[in-house]
Amino acid sequence: MQSYILKDKANIGYIALPDFYFGTDDRANQGCAGDVAKEIMKLKKEQIEGLILDLRYNGGGSVEEAINLAGLFINDGPLGLTKNTFENKITTLKDYNRGTVYDGPLIVLVNGYSASASELFANMMQEYNRAYIVGDTTFGKFIGQVVLPLDTVGSIESIMRSTLKPKFGYVKVTSAQYNGLNGKSLQGKGIIPDIVLPQLMARTTSEAKEPHPLFTDDLKKVITNQKLPNLSLQNLVVESKARFLKNTEFQQMMAYIRKTTQFDNKPLSLKITNYAKKVETEVDITTRSKQPTTYTAENTQFYKERLLVNESLKKNNEAAIKYLQQDFYIKETLEIFKNLLNIK
Repeated sequence: MQSYILKDKANIGYIALPDFYFGTDDRANQGCAGDVAKEIMKLKKEQIEGLILDLRYNGGGSVEEAINLAGLFINDGPLGLTKNTFENKITTLKDYNRGTVYDGPLIVLVNGYSASASELFANMMQEYNRAYIVGDTTFGKFIGQVVLPLDTVGSIESIMRSTLKPKFGYVKVTSAQYNGLNGKSLQGKGIIPDIVLPQLMARTTSEAKEPHPLFTDDLKKVITNQKLPNLSLQNLVVESKARFLKNTEFQQMMAYIRKTTQFDNKPLSLKITNYAKKVETEVDITTRSKQPTTYTAENTQFYKERLLVNESLKKNNEAAIKYLQQDFYIKETLEIFKNLLNIK
């Protein structure tokens, strides 16, 4: 994981989290929450005025790490409800650690591929009015699974530790559902952003559109929490929408969506050249800004020092910098941040 500073009149920190991975017993291998905390400390030394946490294409992972990550941004308190489907027991997800690592302005960037733990975290931030959620409606997976062996010989513990390999493989069983503090089910619905930026995959990607979707019930239990003041949204939404309507790149993408939607239920070409051209077109439309940017993406001082002694990192770093300066979703998120800081 690596953090960057996006400079455009203000210094805005940027961290992309690819998944909610968990650590090991070795203290050197922390989970994603610990790694994000380290990057935030580096960014704070750069005097950032805001932070973007990018959860686009983050398919989830450890629920415990989602709770730990939320704890970096809120003091303490309940974060959600979970029901164990084996025992029919409802418990409250909580952040027990007092204090925060970062208490400044926060934007969480999501899209249709943000799922599971990503959505849990985004919902936790919404429950506390802690962050602005920006992007497209998330995938809608608010259930958890356990992987069990199909063998009837040998203990589960020995099989899971790979001391005895299962002969008949494994099965993934849904074992839990996750609900908001108000008890409402979010399964199949996803998180609706505070500020919507339509994206190409939104029309085809969601839990509800899977061949055999699962849906969960609302829970009767309701938990109250001490929210932060309501977020100032109206002006931000209006100004973002106005920029969207004027932005030729967004309009090009919407035109492409309208054009390709009519072919959704029709046969696709199996020629690799045709498929490659289609993918290249979508990548070009959805990620590459042709308009000049007013900001620059830079490394933290910590990472600059690493680059001085590690030549192999330079090529990947250059590509990452270029990507950050071409992605027009990041560009628009920075514009939202500028409006937000003016309101503040």
